[in-house]
Amino acid sequence: DGAFNMSLHDLSTAAEYGLPIRIIVLNNAELGFVKIEMEEAGLAPNYDAIAIDNIDFCAYARLCGGDGVSVTEVSGIRSALDQAKQFDGPFVVDAHVTGGALSLPPKIKAHQARNFAMSKLREIAGALKGDRRQWDNIKAELDAFIDLQRG
Repeated sequence: DGAFNMSLHDLSTAAEYGLPIRIIVLNNAELGFVKIEMEEAGLAPNYDAIAIDNIDFCAYARLCGGDGVSVTEVSGIRSALDQAKQFDGPFVVDAHVTGGALSLPPKIKAHQARNFAMSKLREIAGALKGDRRQWDNIKAELDAFIDLQRG
């Protein structure tokens, strides 16, 4: 969602030229790559700096001349993709996902693992000191990990 926010203007261009592009926005209401960079540096994420109050991406798509659908449950993704295939023009699938799902690089170096561990220790320390956002992030990451293990 952070990257899409930075390129919203491209959607109006796609609609102007009738380009049948499909955009799937992984909407976790945060700047995920900035969060990862903080964690790779060994810092606990600063949620005041990375939180995004997103617009309604589907309404914006319609405003530009395209269309879109919002998905909040995994069970709705197939239907959303079918709708996207049927539409003749730009289409946005606004997939609401948890910020707790980790995006990892294909190869992890020792210093990245060390810094990530330091970040997690700082998050735990912040949570123990009463930082609710750090606690919510830890819980979201654990929930995402458990869901991944269940398949």
